[in-house]
Amino acid sequence: MATSISRHGVPGPDAEQFAERLSERVARRIDELEESTDMIDFDFSTALLTLQAHCVADPEAAKLETWEATVSAMQLGSALFAVTGASEGTVECRINGRMRTVPVIGPQPFADAGNWLSAFWLAVVCRDQARMTQLCEIPLERLRSPEGQYEEFMYHWVDVLQTYWLQRPGLVDKLIAAIEGSNPEVARTVPRDLLQGVLYPPINLF
Repeated sequence: MATSISRHGVPGPDAEQFAERLSERVARRIDELEESTDMIDFDFSTALLTLQAHCVADPEAAKLETWEATVSAMQLGSALFAVTGASEGTVECRINGRMRTVPVIGPQPFADAGNWLSAFWLAVVCRDQARMTQLCEIPLERLRSPEGQYEEFMYHWVDVLQTYWLQRPGLVDKLIAAIEGSNPEVARTVPRDLLQGVLYPPINLF
């Protein structure tokens, strides 16, 4: 017998309060960025979790708090790549309503293709074309994980998005490489359900 589930469960007895507590935590972390950006990868991950929590509490994404969580996550994602793109000094980043002067930390392993894709999609959702361009101008080699964390098709996919947005040549060949590389017979280290259900569909849609 088929069972219909109207929506996913919520994280605790009060989803809105849970999301709000996370938002407060992200706001505190943002206020600390001008002192140190050593934990900016954790801050970005927390911002993504916060956005997800707001989407659970607000499944139609109709509330101001959900939009604010989206913008904060986008701004932190962009800041992550800004502070890892230089070796010394500071960068100016608009985060949570005001410009902040935050210290750079130089290249880091977490400034990788996975976080780039999250940051780029957030910029797309927020229709922030300037951030999309800034992210697409990051050299692909900067995004390669030294531990070999990602299959090669992930880098082809990033290359496709950068090439499309910046109107560079070679888009078709790069897209073919991403499609072929994401075949389960090629991308053997990725769980099949993750590959087929999450990673490949955007490539196929494109």
